Amino acid sequence: MASVKIRLTDARNLPPICSSCGQPATAGKKDTYAWNPSWVTLFIFAGLLPWAVFMYFTRRTVTLTMPVCASHIRQGRPGPKFVICGFILAAVLGVIGCFLDEPYKDLGDTVLMSAVGVLLLAGLVAFFGIGSGITAEEIGDESITLKGVSEEFAAAVNTGYRTPRVASTGGIELATAKFFRT
Repeated sequence: MASVKIRLTDARNLPPICSSCGQPATAGKKDTYAWNPSWVTLFIFAGLLPWAVFMYFTRRTVTLTMPVCASHIRQGRPGPKFVICGFILAAVLGVIGCFLDEPYKDLGDTVLMSAVGVLLLAGLVAFFGIGSGITAEEIGDESITLKGVSEEFAAAVNTGYRTPRVASTGGIELATAKFFRT
């Protein structure tokens, strides 16, 4: 996978190449990318609240419409689905463990500890996330650097691809010309 720097002024004119696999793109998928400076991670040692405050105030986000092929249009991040299923499984195991705790103490304790383990695993996945493919490496004032894009997409962006534009005629636009014919 490659890394590519996209100027925000060119973000509307991305090449029609799937950003995930390099095949010809058939649609655009709106994605929001977020980034924080790496030095903010040091504030975790000062406590959870200072870290959360610095994460909130230094966060930069950019929404781009990325070109994708038909096979990647519906592909989303597996992380949120996994986390939600993990929390539901932990809740179900917790309820079962509570019911089993009275008649079968050892089995109930084992099931409750399993629920805690599943909850911790889901929490770790929520915190660190599952690799989603394309992520923001850096977001600046004038550009965004994305990592995890296809080699073909990166090459097309780096060669300066521009969407062809219709030249202005200086008069009546072609779309409205049929209404003004005599």
